[in-house]
Amino acid sequence: MASSSAFQPPQNHHGKPRNGIKYTAATPREQTYSLFVTGLPPDLTVHQLLRSIRNVGKIFKTSIQRPNEQHDTSTATVTLWNRQSADRLTTRIRAGDLNMGVYQPQARISPTQVPPPAQTYKGAESRAIRVSGNAAIVNREAILELFKEKFSYDLDDVIDIESMERRATIEIRFGSFHRQAEAAMKILGDLGYHQVCYARDPCE
Repeated sequence: MASSSAFQPPQNHHGKPRNGIKYTAATPREQTYSLFVTGLPPDLTVHQLLRSIRNVGKIFKTSIQRPNEQHDTSTATVTLWNRQSADRLTTRIRAGDLNMGVYQPQARISPTQVPPPAQTYKGAESRAIRVSGNAAIVNREAILELFKEKFSYDLDDVIDIESMERRATIEIRFGSFHRQAEAAMKILGDLGYHQVCYARDPCE
């Protein structure tokens, strides 16, 4: 995980981020897209969590809360782009489809009220982005170091799509679209990277 002081809202333990999002029991069912997932491995990584989620829907935001004195397992908060995707993920977790070895995760929809991502963003926005260009500057080390200087992010994976002597294309999969992939796209655009686009979220 890369870190800096920017784009890093404070969090409580076990699925209660304090980032300006409202919590209310009166939140309409169709406006709740976040899941609390409990009983996860204590050393869980974002990559381990997200690679176990497939054929569900796009991930808007992911955060992991580590064990503390009261809890010996991790908890994750996963926010999707719509209620249908959240329901699909909940069903799969309850059916035991989230492969975490000896751990048996449990999930419930949280009463978190968030701006509906599917209404706020209308295009191909995703937690995954593709960057193409000169291989000297479009490579894992250079791009991730650039991001590390600009914002805080959780990294799922980096995929080499094309690798030639002078040209390269890489796909960067963040833990979240919110404040991570969207920040990366803005930074690359501001710096003059012209061949940048969103890629399909592998959790879809």
